[in-house]
Amino acid sequence: LLGEWDHTFDADSPIALFYTNWRDHLLQLLWDPLLDSFGDVYVLRPATSTTFRLLLDGEHHVFPVDVSEAVNRSFRESAERFTRRYGYDPDEWQYGRDRNAQIGHLAMLPGFGEYELDASGTPEAINATGSRHAPSWRMIVELGPEVRARGHFPGGQTGNPGHPDYARFVRDWSDGRFYNLHFLRDPGDEPERTASTLRLQPSGH
Repeated sequence: LLGEWDHTFDADSPIALFYTNWRDHLLQLLWDPLLDSFGDVYVLRPATSTTFRLLLDGEHHVFPVDVSEAVNRSFRESAERFTRRYGYDPDEWQYGRDRNAQIGHLAMLPGFGEYELDASGTPEAINATGSRHAPSWRMIVELGPEVRARGHFPGGQTGNPGHPDYARFVRDWSDGRFYNLHFLRDPGDEPERTASTLRLQPSGH
């Protein structure tokens, strides 16, 4: 399965689920002996991308353990733990379902967020989505004579939780689907795309 994997973190991917379990266990074996030596001092583990860069560049002397032994041990132990937890049928493994991504309300109001999302992506990917942290607004812009852009965000066009569009774009955001953004040069452009208009006037007019 690892050999056939396309390295994407789709929500329904079985091997992305195994890979993330193996990766996290490998990072623990590589760095925890060093971090434990600091005692009660809180030290952050290097980023995953930094760790893999060191491994790929052969800078194995940086790690306080035998790298080959740690890689093989982490794989064996991860496979044993993984199958005990998820079973042996890859059809039962789903990366997004296990992560249970959540979008909490900014004011932490219970019931006003979105929970148990089967989200694609990973913090280290372009679709940077963790379990509880992710960029809310993502945008891709092509600059030129005509500005073209695609983007998305996890809410709707309204902050009113009673409105049907309150959570309209959550699923597309969690799946990494983008919308074409409309760069209007005049308020009257593309009236067929305008759902409503709010006009502000000074008092007495």
